[in-house]
Amino acid sequence: MALPSSKALLDAVLDISSGATLRSTLQRIVDNAAALTDARYAAIAVRGRKGDVEEFVYYGIDDEVADEIPNFPEGKGLFGHMLEHPDVLRLTDMSQHSSSAGLPPGHPPMHSFLGAPLHVAGTKFGQLYITEKLGGKEFTEEDEALVEALAAAAGVAVDNARSRELRQALALTEDRERIARDLHDLVIQRLFATGMSLQALVRSTSLEESAKSRLDGAIDELDKTVKQIRQTIFALQDSSPEGLRARVIAEFEAFRSTYDCAAELVFQGPVDAAVPERVMTHAVAVVRELLSNVAKHSHAPEVDVLVKVVGDELTVTVTDNGVGFAEPPHRRGLANVARRAEAYSGLFTIEPVEPRGTRARWSVFLPIPTAS
Repeated sequence: MALPSSKALLDAVLDISSGATLRSTLQRIVDNAAALTDARYAAIAVRGRKGDVEEFVYYGIDDEVADEIPNFPEGKGLFGHMLEHPDVLRLTDMSQHSSSAGLPPGHPPMHSFLGAPLHVAGTKFGQLYITEKLGGKEFTEEDEALVEALAAAAGVAVDNARSRELRQALALTEDRERIARDLHDLVIQRLFATGMSLQALVRSTSLEESAKSRLDGAIDELDKTVKQIRQTIFALQDSSPEGLRARVIAEFEAFRSTYDCAAELVFQGPVDAAVPERVMTHAVAVVRELLSNVAKHSHAPEVDVLVKVVGDELTVTVTDNGVGFAEPPHRRGLANVARRAEAYSGLFTIEPVEPRGTRARWSVFLPIPTAS
């Protein structure tokens, strides 16, 4: 087998390792895989816990074409074969493989194919695919060696990116706990003391009724403020690095680092305690897709994200004041968001808001916990 170009491969590995987030690292992997092998298209299919495709990151298909494709790979056909048989596979024509199920409507034609497994920390993470060698050529043994070497280096880069995000989440959790302590020990106690002083002043001093009324109003406002701060403390403490709150914050910060706008993120209810892992995975993917949709299509100067749990319902709402849409959307990503809602008897809606913008709302019913 021919040896891969060490200089090109080293440059690719260095570029992949510079990814700031897991998502950007995956994107750099597919970008470099295509460049190294002269491929028109490249992709990574990330395995879910049940062996399905949890996330799909691609290169070579522009947004307009991607919007017309109804589904990304769901772990069936040739992609499913690769997930079940994680070996390097090189084909002249992918449609001729016995597991091929064809391409969905609107998908660009693909013939030559090269796939390799991607392992992270010794476990199966997903598959790296490269298709359609430029010039109608076949992928070579050198391409295969490049992809195998790149996949090995990519596994290390992905592991580092995940560890980096976990450390950031831990640091964020520590900051939140410190802020919660400060709010309780300093702010609430001072407000409480001020309220007690005002109440004593009302009882012990001969005041006109108008002055008493103003003082009573101020005391009521202090009470409301203390209650709001207590709710904030609860929200700050109701978080873990592996919980929904931390994962959504990571997606939100990744969005803010690449899209210049005034963005606000709000949590309501026990979003960590009430949402099980299997629903959490869907919710994080929904936040990522809706924010990606805003970045690609809305041109919005302001974006608001609300994640809340009320009773047995989880709701994710993303509102922007961008250009809106002229007709019901049919983009592939939004179709996937709708399917994620249907999986839990939920609903996904997207509608214009006045005077300008769009509101996307995704809600699901939380499964009833079972006794262990």
